[in-house]
Amino acid sequence: MNPIGITFGQTVTVRRGGRDRTGDQALVDHHTIDQAVFWQESVSGDDNFRDTSTVYGQLSVPRDADLLATDHVRLADGSTWVAVGAPAWNHVHPMTGWDPGYKVARMKGVS
Repeated sequence: MNPIGITFGQTVTVRRGGRDRTGDQALVDHHTIDQAVFWQESVSGDDNFRDTSTVYGQLSVPRDADLLATDHVRLADGSTWVAVGAPAWNHVHPMTGWDPGYKVARMKGVS
């Protein structure tokens, strides 16, 4: 289903998992989501005077896609991002009833 005509969407891989025997996070490829759209949002560099930066972005996926607030996502370019909270806009427009068919999740870059 391509509700709003996403011609050049990408396929992303959702990674989930628990902990291994030593307590480290053990992620495995869980499933893919087709027709996803990603755009970088901002870079935050104020991290208590450390030489680091945090990159944020938005991931738009079809409303029926299985995307949780704790998921890691690998984009088509190989970069990995982690969801920051549950996807938003997972409903029709409250005033017009317009259904875009997509929901949006804020993502944080992981390296």
